[in-house]
Amino acid sequence: MTEATDLAAFLRARRGELRPRDVGLPETARRRTPGLRRQEVALLAGIPVEYYVRMEQARGPRPSAQVLGALARALMPTGDERDYLYRTAGHRTPETVGPNRVVSSAVRTVLDSMVPLPAYIVDAGYEVLAWNRCAVPFIGDLATLPGAERNMVRWIFRQAADDPRWDDAETLSFARAVTVVSSGPPAGGGCRRARRRRGRA
Repeated sequence: MTEATDLAAFLRARRGELRPRDVGLPETARRRTPGLRRQEVALLAGIPVEYYVRMEQARGPRPSAQVLGALARALMPTGDERDYLYRTAGHRTPETVGPNRVVSSAVRTVLDSMVPLPAYIVDAGYEVLAWNRCAVPFIGDLATLPGAERNMVRWIFRQAADDPRWDDAETLSFARAVTVVSSGPPAGGGCRRARRRRGRA
């Protein structure tokens, strides 16, 4: 098989594995075949429908790395599948760059300007990145803790069982943390922390 036919087979297979709800699209009328429609993949990737159809038919020029990146975002492949997608199209897999967790001075100024309201910023793994002084009575003086300890879910589960701050919020936070981990959290170590919490729950 040629690179074009390998790529076409992969695109068809991956498209067939996804459902509209998997990519945030509404469920419509009953479909004749499972999976997304070609038009939906093209829409999600931001490329012309005809161009995508030609790729699935192993026709047309080799897609660029930018097009492959758009297809990867649309089709949500695993890490290995993403590598395969790029290889079959004759490209090197680009390195995955994590989110920038640095809070700019402008954002810190906004936090400070919100006094007397408590305010803080967390990332997808519930790591507290920045806070103002009015948040300290609620989340503690995190400046005295190492970065790895500034995790809201970890803090909640370390409170005593009779602490009045225990309420439905801890259950919601735990559920959200597990959801973040299952989709691949950007914060290093998040998986290990969530597994430890889940093992004790």
